[in-house]
Amino acid sequence: MNTESIRLLSPELLIASLAIVVFSIDLFKPSKSSDFLGRLTSLGVFIIMIFSLWLLSGKETEIFEGILAINSYTTFFKILLMAIVIGISLISITYTKSYNINTGEYYAIILLSLVGMMLLVSARELITAYISIELMSFSLYVLVAIAKKDLKSNEAAIKYILLGAFSSGLLLYGLVLIYGISGTTSFSGIETALSSIDSNLRILLALSMIGAGFGFKLAIIPFHMWAPDVYEGAPLPITALIAIGSKIAIFALVLTLFSQTFLPKIELWKPTISIIAAITMVSGNILAIVQSNIKRMLAYSSIGQSGYMLMGIICASSLGSSGLILHMTGYAATSMLVFSSIIIIHNNVLSDQIQDYAGIAKRNPLAAICITASLFSLAGLPFFAGFTTKFYLFAATAKEDMLWLAGIAATASVISLYYYLRVIKEMYVSDPISSTKIYTTKTLSTFVLIMLAATIFIGLYPEPIVDIIDTAVASYIFN
Repeated sequence: MNTESIRLLSPELLIASLAIVVFSIDLFKPSKSSDFLGRLTSLGVFIIMIFSLWLLSGKETEIFEGILAINSYTTFFKILLMAIVIGISLISITYTKSYNINTGEYYAIILLSLVGMMLLVSARELITAYISIELMSFSLYVLVAIAKKDLKSNEAAIKYILLGAFSSGLLLYGLVLIYGISGTTSFSGIETALSSIDSNLRILLALSMIGAGFGFKLAIIPFHMWAPDVYEGAPLPITALIAIGSKIAIFALVLTLFSQTFLPKIELWKPTISIIAAITMVSGNILAIVQSNIKRMLAYSSIGQSGYMLMGIICASSLGSSGLILHMTGYAATSMLVFSSIIIIHNNVLSDQIQDYAGIAKRNPLAAICITASLFSLAGLPFFAGFTTKFYLFAATAKEDMLWLAGIAATASVISLYYYLRVIKEMYVSDPISSTKIYTTKTLSTFVLIMLAATIFIGLYPEPIVDIIDTAVASYIFN
């Protein structure tokens, strides 16, 4: 049994081993640690991803006495997270070179954060989940501050660490209360215990602490205050990792908890989360309108996206869960497209101000087209991933007799179109601030084209992904 458990845990062990290899190469041969380590990291994770598909496909079991689950649900998220890290590694190659970032520790810590994310989606026990969150979070704290000579990066890291520690304390306190109420740390044991407990006051307090802890991690209003500063101060690839990887990993855990473990007490948390989701969607998009920095704008956009994703949690249904996972998948492709395209511009313009994007369409048409497509997708316009995934998610919400919430979500999407169009207007209408062409590497150009194709493919032909997601949800979340 132990041998089989270790074998099924081998993807995480291989990722951790790859981190050691990357760090060691940089330690002993720093002259090879520029482009080489980025390509080694992406290639290594790709090989492990293919191996994981072969090893884990069709497996439906629990390992290490039930503290980790291996099933189609967890396998889907692990593959998605590995794909995200491959993208982060590729778009980091030119960025780390431009900003003289120590690539050995940079890529090694990204891999360690991936280990935390992968363990997080598999966790089926409170202590394991908490340790996985902290492994991921501590890695991200270091990565935000990795540009040591950048004062904004240092400031962002301090804010992230302080508020991250506070949120971890709230989360841990809530988990302790749940353990005190149920007498177990197992998700299934907690679900059984909550089904037979009539006293709701203690449970409400515990769920409030847990909700606040996750609220900070996901930048949900009113727990969002760290996100704009951290997004602005962090290196661009790390901003992408926080906005995409950590958000998806935590939502995977939250979906498990609220669709199974806390489902017996849905009447306690559903009304509150519904209101918070509505406020988060509307406020995030309204606050994005006044931003002049594109990274801060994307931070508030990401806050609004968290509000949309909460709708999938509130539904507490198979359709809602499938809609949420599909939306996260489309959001991952779209966000990777926008961040990789912004890196092309940033490496040349050296500015995050929206006004400095003036005339970019004439200086680099590919970057301008990709940013336009990604922003249209985030806004939910047809032919792109965001339209299809939002349609699924909003339809699931309306089907659960929450038409009012779906209406607010649609209104928030219309609001978002205003500030997205402002960026597009600068790129295509305003006069360029320089006549110098913006060039980029073949690797980065190829990657943005792949992400553009993925964004359009999910928008036009989502059926294959929907079938995979439906199978994952049906076999685990609502079995």
